[in-house]
Amino acid sequence: MKKLLLFLGFTMLFSTGCMKYSYNIDLDDKGNMTVSEAQAVNYAMLESFGDVAKKEYNKGIAHDKKALEEKGYKVEDYDDGKFVGIKKIKNYNVSTYTVKDLPDGFKPVRDLPPVACQRGFFKNKCSFNLSYNISRMGIEQNENINSTENNVLSNADYIKAAGMSTVKGSEMAPAAELIIKIPHKATKHNAHKVLSDKEYMWNLTDDDLFEINLEYERINWLKILLVFFAGLSIVIAVVLYNRNKNTGW
Repeated sequence: MKKLLLFLGFTMLFSTGCMKYSYNIDLDDKGNMTVSEAQAVNYAMLESFGDVAKKEYNKGIAHDKKALEEKGYKVEDYDDGKFVGIKKIKNYNVSTYTVKDLPDGFKPVRDLPPVACQRGFFKNKCSFNLSYNISRMGIEQNENINSTENNVLSNADYIKAAGMSTVKGSEMAPAAELIIKIPHKATKHNAHKVLSDKEYMWNLTDDDLFEINLEYERINWLKILLVFFAGLSIVIAVVLYNRNKNTGW
C-alpha cells in the first residue's frame, strides 16, 4: 500500500512540472567530446512528501547510479539549489559518435550526422544538427522500464517516466535545457542564449519538436603563414638566382 501511495504521489509530482532535464556537450579542438545528462526533481516538492518518500527516492537513485556505472558512465550528484538528482557523464570522440550515443529525446536532423567535424589543411569545421522532443524522451525511456512486484513501478523508474506526464504546449512541462561548449566562436547557431563566445544554451521545455543547429570554423593561420613564407622564400630564391645568373656570378 505504501508503494502504491508513493507511486501516486510521484505521479502528481511529475505532472505538475517539478522535473528538470539538463544536458551539456563539451567539444574540444581534437574532436573529443564529453556528454552529460542530468535528471532531477524539485527538492522542495520532494521534501513535502515526507521522510518515507525521500527514503524510497534515495534508494531508487542509488540503484540507478549502480546501473549507470555498470554501463560505463561516470555518475555524479546533481544539485543546482532547486533541483536535485543525478548526472551521468561519458566521453566520446566525434569520429566514433553515432545516433545510438545520443541522450534520450535527441535525434539527428534529417540524414545529417548529429555531430560532424571536417578537418582540412587550412580550415576545420564542426557542426551540430540535432532535434529534441521532451515527450519522445519520455516514451523512449519508458520502453526500458521494468515493473516490480504488484506491477508498481520502482522509484528509480519514476524519474524515467516523467517525460510521459508532459502536456503539449503546457507550462507544466518539465524544465529542459541544453548547453553546448565549443573551442571557438560559433559562425552559425540558433541558440536561445549566448553564455559566452564559446558557450551556447537552448531552452528545450517546449513540447514541440525542436531543432538545435550550431556550426563553427577554425582557420589554421599558422599553416597559412607557413605556406605564405615558404612561397615567398621560393620567389626570393628564384629572383636572386636569376639576378646572380645575369650578372655572371
